[in-house]
Amino acid sequence: MKKLLCFLGIILLLFLAVLPPVLRIVLPDMGEEENEVVHENVILNCSNESYIANTSYQDEKVMMIVFKQLRTTDSNTNNDQDDTTIIEDEEDTPLENEEDILEQEPTTIEELDQAFADLKNKSNVIYNSLEDGDVIEIDFTVSNHETLNLTKFTNNLADQRAYYENLGLTCLVIR
Repeated sequence: MKKLLCFLGIILLLFLAVLPPVLRIVLPDMGEEENEVVHENVILNCSNESYIANTSYQDEKVMMIVFKQLRTTDSNTNNDQDDTTIIEDEEDTPLENEEDILEQEPTTIEELDQAFADLKNKSNVIYNSLEDGDVIEIDFTVSNHETLNLTKFTNNLADQRAYYENLGLTCLVIR
């Protein structure tokens, strides 16, 4: 009787040892059916001598917008005043199609100045004053910020880049 129980025990242990490889072959793998979702993260970085605008996207959805208004030094303001007088002298010369030129002129940086001034007083944005400028951060992962009028700054990547370039900013896309 002891020999019979030993043989049954050996057969049971062999069955248990062979069962996992057989089940791996016979049954389909449940883990491979789950598809990993891959998100594309893109950063639009636009800047000029007055502003830096960073917009981060995840799958064409705006995740965060950071505006930085740079402080100018005294030497820069003197150079800007000299440039202004040169432009005034150029305006004295008559142009053939002055109305056409004015219609084609892109929106000015004053639009960013106005938007920056409006946003820094809102309670649902982060505003910091640093040594080299003022920074506004708008985080869309926390809230949609529907109360803010941000339709000009929450476009898709291509439209937003074109908007900033029309304002005179130089843009770079980081993937």
